[in-house]
Amino acid sequence: MIRWRPRERDAAADFSGLESALDVEIHPDIKSFYGSYWGSAMELEAAEGGMSLIQLWNDDDFDRLVENILGHAMAKQRIKAPLTIFIACTDEGELMLSVDNETGRVVLEEPGGPPIREVSPSLAEFLDRLQPVAESEE
Repeated sequence: MIRWRPRERDAAADFSGLESALDVEIHPDIKSFYGSYWGSAMELEAAEGGMSLIQLWNDDDFDRLVENILGHAMAKQRIKAPLTIFIACTDEGELMLSVDNETGRVVLEEPGGPPIREVSPSLAEFLDRLQPVAESEE
């Protein structure tokens, strides 16, 4: 049973403030991923295991996302690692899935650390192979 459906935004999210603060252009895949629809987190499965795909419910969620990306970017700068933008939390403790802002690759990483490994060459390819997890009726 689906309790909600993603809803297309009336206007795409504006990442210009984040881009200005970081002095970098945000990868177009990230802008499309977070900026096109409103939705709720989605529980999904991939060959690598389970995950919760991050989605934005409203403008307040977008503001929190931007704040979290800024903090994540500062941690990356401290360790001189490439900028990544997180898209999902994994079932593996603190590990998360992120998009490398320069290349668009999906990578597995720990918060504040360098990428551990590439998971997919692109966000589109990664999303295409995900399978929804059926909600249990309790």
